[in-house]
Amino acid sequence: MKTKVEEYLEKERISYEALTFNQTELNDFQKILKQKQIDQNSVCKTLVLKGNKTGVIIAVVPLSEHLDYKKTRKISGDHKVGFPGMDFVMASTGYPHGANTPIGIYRKHPDYLFLVDASFKEKQMLVMSSGEIGRSIKIARTDFEKIVPFDQNSVCKTLVLKGNKTGVIIAVVPLSEHLDYKKTRKISGDHKVGFPGMDFVMASTGYPHGANTPIGIYRKHPDYLFLVDASFKEKQMLVMSSGEIGRSIKIARTDFEKIVPFTYAELVE
Repeated sequence: MKTKVEEYLEKERISYEALTFNQTELNDFQKILKQKQIDQNSVCKTLVLKGNKTGVIIAVVPLSEHLDYKKTRKISGDHKVGFPGMDFVMASTGYPHGANTPIGIYRKHPDYLFLVDASFKEKQMLVMSSGEIGRSIKIARTDFEKIVPFDQNSVCKTLVLKGNKTGVIIAVVPLSEHLDYKKTRKISGDHKVGFPGMDFVMASTGYPHGANTPIGIYRKHPDYLFLVDASFKEKQMLVMSSGEIGRSIKIARTDFEKIVPFTYAELVE
């Protein structure tokens, strides 16, 4: 019986090789990799982390390597990054420890921050979990890059702000970046700009925290001030919320520009 990840790959007509490992083999995994002539540096270990600002971070690193917390914090912009408890991992990904799969997690949570170790750039094929303990897939790196867009600078985070003069401001920034209040105030003309409470956000947009979508908000409130970080000008495709928690869309930047008449500006730190 195929895993959901394998079913998805077949549906999308993406080539892969299914690999199965029994408990005995898992206990001496590196030895089995040598027997199967699999480069252990091409085997992905999927780590579920939690940042104090970013929230859930999915880090994909080589099996034999260890995470560098300092480097990870620098990329994510968090002051603290650590491994949460198993209950948090299960609730956040839907997978138990040892079965986390970047493909499966991305399909459920495209809004998470996905980081992939740069060493994988040199590999033609990657081996990763397919969503069940003892079940893996071997997939072309180029296909993996198409399925999971881990260029986080193309993933949009939609912030609902309140200015003392402007009122509601919708700021769209890269997922891994943080808002620069000084720059935002200069653009909006407000003396004060901040994050209002959740009740205000819900009343002003119609969306709960984590589901705000610039397209949906614009359709209801075209009078709001919409600002989009200038870094998105360089991107051909953008990923953003479609209005429900855990649901996103991938859309051409040029199409987004036609739907929502916003102002490009330098918004992040």
